[in-house]
Amino acid sequence: MAEKVSGEMSEDSSDSAAAVSQDLRSVLVTSVLNLEKLDKDLYRGTHHWVPRTRRLFGGQIIGQALVAAAESVGENVLVHSLHCYFVRAGDPKVPVLYQVERTRDGRSFSVRSVKAIQYGQPILICQASFHSNQPSPLQHQFTMPSVPPPEDLLTGEELIQLYLSKPDLAEKAKQGLNKLLADEVPIEIKPVNPPDFYRCVAMEPKKLYWVRAKGHIGKGDMKLHCCVAAYVSDYSFLDTALLPYPGQRATFLASLDHAMWFHNTFRADEWMLYETESSWTGMDTYTYTHTHPLTHTHFSPTHTSHPLTLPTHSHTHTHIERQVWTHRDTYTHARGHAKLRAAAFQLVLCVSLPTC
Repeated sequence: MAEKVSGEMSEDSSDSAAAVSQDLRSVLVTSVLNLEKLDKDLYRGTHHWVPRTRRLFGGQIIGQALVAAAESVGENVLVHSLHCYFVRAGDPKVPVLYQVERTRDGRSFSVRSVKAIQYGQPILICQASFHSNQPSPLQHQFTMPSVPPPEDLLTGEELIQLYLSKPDLAEKAKQGLNKLLADEVPIEIKPVNPPDFYRCVAMEPKKLYWVRAKGHIGKGDMKLHCCVAAYVSDYSFLDTALLPYPGQRATFLASLDHAMWFHNTFRADEWMLYETESSWTGMDTYTYTHTHPLTHTHFSPTHTSHPLTLPTHSHTHTHIERQVWTHRDTYTHARGHAKLRAAAFQLVLCVSLPTC
């Protein structure tokens, strides 16, 4: 898929900024999301971004699995949903094989099953459904939250620099923030309500972020934008479940399953508003979080649902869901199936005991 990316440039502001930024294709497409084709429906991924957990980043495995699945369908169909289960931790020292099964090809829909494999065993099982892009006579969605535009907000890196400039900041806190600052990720994030990293105050389990891929992708390959959105969907938003519990810190985080719906065409290199909410936590520390990404044009491109677990020497399960709006002038979003529904995920968190 990486080799098929169009170099077409649009005339919007993000494209003009891209002229002076590093081409995203050198970061995500030619490395992180680039796969080597070994045989029909068999691919290998060798370039891994390794977070501080030293395990494979779940978003990369999801993105690469979607790249492999998309290679087996026609040019006139796009992914509209994917459902993934993380069954084992990934080893960043070992390539990942992606085995695609062509489950069904119909007139309008195609279904693909993908296994990501290491050491002869699956680490991820993914099902993706593709359909031809047809207009719908029915359109509705939730109202986009009223928030400041991304141009008026600071990036995560700028906020960290702001905290580091505080003269009374403890040395341990400085070390932690410098580790965050050293992480090189191809994603730009601007929190709408910047967190106070060291304030022990219970908050509603809900966050709003402006998010986009760094660099330039171009508008010529919608499949690639979907793969990049899948990569982004598993990054950095899962601590939403801990906001009501000040003083507890996630020392371990592992996704269990991840579902994502694509409601509309969009660009992953343009600003999207991520509305992330943890709707439930409990049952041996299990939490459910959902995210609703909205584009700067105000339509919902994706929806994500993400359950996770977090033990304090027991397991906590949580559900996280995201809603995404794009940053433009019009929008269309629905929590269930509008035109792009971020992602729902289940994951496991290890939580330290309260310190407040």
